[in-house]
Amino acid sequence: MKIELVKNLLPEEHGKIKQLVGEAFVTNELFHNWGTLEERHDDVIKYMDYYVEYVYQSKALYSTEDKTGYIGLMDSKNAPTGPQLKMLLKMFRGFKFSKIKSLLSFIKQIENGNAKYAKSHHLDILMVCVDKGHQGKGIATSLVNFAKQSIPQFTVAPSYVLISVLIVKGNSFHSLYFTLYVLPSMVIS
Repeated sequence: MKIELVKNLLPEEHGKIKQLVGEAFVTNELFHNWGTLEERHDDVIKYMDYYVEYVYQSKALYSTEDKTGYIGLMDSKNAPTGPQLKMLLKMFRGFKFSKIKSLLSFIKQIENGNAKYAKSHHLDILMVCVDKGHQGKGIATSLVNFAKQSIPQFTVAPSYVLISVLIVKGNSFHSLYFTLYVLPSMVIS
């Protein structure tokens, strides 16, 4: 399966990606404090619009050739701050403080779980999303494998891939897991 960096994104393509990613994350535990599914729907779509734009502007958004799967990949040593600051400003203008506070609280919990690893050079998988009509076909696995295979592209290769993923199937949240893929450079013989 061919996976490539998303470039020259047209506004209608951005809208499609925003909708696909937003719909996938509406049921995500990350947004549970934002109300019922119906109450949070539009805000989650708006937040994921900001997030997808951040990942795209950071040159970290990849997709399958048929645009049914997306992954955000970022080298921890080269994470651009400009797009992140733009996203934060949009959030403060677009959301009530209580929603931002609950989101930041949940993100802090994830960061605390990753703290021991996040200080080292690593490749972050920011998000993985597969169109609902194409789930169960191995696309997410292909995207994660692409991330693991991307390590040699870095000038100074990260020593591992850190993944923080919320699993969403249908309309329910299943689990939160952290996976550390140890690369050969970390193996002591």
